[in-house]
Amino acid sequence: MKKLIMAAGICLLLAGCGAKPEKSVPAGKSFQDYEAILTPFLDEKYSTLDKDQVTKMLAVDPETVVNAAGYFEDEHTERRILVVETDSEEHAMDAEEKLNDYLSTLENSAAMYRPEELETIGNGYVGTKGTYAFLIICEDIQEAKKALLQ
Repeated sequence: MKKLIMAAGICLLLAGCGAKPEKSVPAGKSFQDYEAILTPFLDEKYSTLDKDQVTKMLAVDPETVVNAAGYFEDEHTERRILVVETDSEEHAMDAEEKLNDYLSTLENSAAMYRPEELETIGNGYVGTKGTYAFLIICEDIQEAKKALLQ
């Protein structure tokens, strides 16, 4: 009887050896991951906007927004980062459109009141990645885009 139990145990062990491992799907970045990636591109002393403030500022349907935040370097520059997480890729594209409108408004305003900021704003990035939409205006825009799109 002992031999039979031992043989059954060995068979179970060997049966597992040939099994294919489960595919692990790499987890996507979270809202907090994007915050951690992007906020270092601003000076340390930045002010923030919460989800409600961002959705109102952009006129985005709050029912489609899972999370949102805005980071503004200071009142003397136009450097800022906005991250909007939506409930679908379609809504992320809608948020991207609103972010483009916002960027155009910033450019028009800077042309009249802060011409020294025009180049930085003009180099700003608006885009989507999955269900996220982003606006990035910072000094090192190429590095920020590279960090975001990795």
